[in-house]
Amino acid sequence: MAYTDIDKPSDYFNTVLYTGTGSSQGITGVGFQPDFLWVKSRSNADYHYFQDVVRGVTKQLNTNTNAAETSYTNGVTAFG
Repeated sequence: MAYTDIDKPSDYFNTVLYTGTGSSQGITGVGFQPDFLWVKSRSNADYHYFQDVVRGVTKQLNTNTNAAETSYTNGVTAFG
């Protein structure tokens, strides 16, 4: 696929801002089912982390540690 075939980049890349509640919540508005997530707190000094459909919802890659992969069960629960 050539770059000229991408008529609407938002079909492939999008950002969504949301406010965490401390409880389970659905995040909507992406416009498609994401295969890759980059999660970052904008108000706390928390780690950025990546999650993807290949590793699954309980596995994440932290961008500022030496850990290759960590398990976290209290985060993303589905790539819907």
